[in-house]
Amino acid sequence: VASSTMPELGKNEEIPRRALADEHKAPIQQEVRANEKKDALVPQAVVTAVRNNPQGQPDLVALTLGKEAKITEGMEFSIYRGKSYIVRVRTEKVLRDMIFSRVLPETWNSAKLRIQQGDLARTIEQTPTDDIKR
Repeated sequence: VASSTMPELGKNEEIPRRALADEHKAPIQQEVRANEKKDALVPQAVVTAVRNNPQGQPDLVALTLGKEAKITEGMEFSIYRGKSYIVRVRTEKVLRDMIFSRVLPETWNSAKLRIQQGDLARTIEQTPTDDIKR
């Protein structure tokens, strides 16, 4: 039963509406693709070693990235285990395929998690801010 207040659409009227919808989708799809490419370029590393200072606190971290990944001294990474933020580190030494980073003590998480081999490291640009709980 057709409603008297709603006009019936013919097949010809449906095509312009689809074209309009497709026109609006294109910029969104381009933005998503650009973000995917950007995310693919952002380095992510794995913690391979942790050295403690004389007080027993984690001090120096080795990560599985290096000059080949365009890492430079001074770059900062956030260390995570799963979705849990642990601490931030700053790169001090860059080798071909490994970097050594110093723990920034003022950035420890509030849950008292400590760095372990196998934790992930993400560059600061890649860090989800809602995960950081200090």
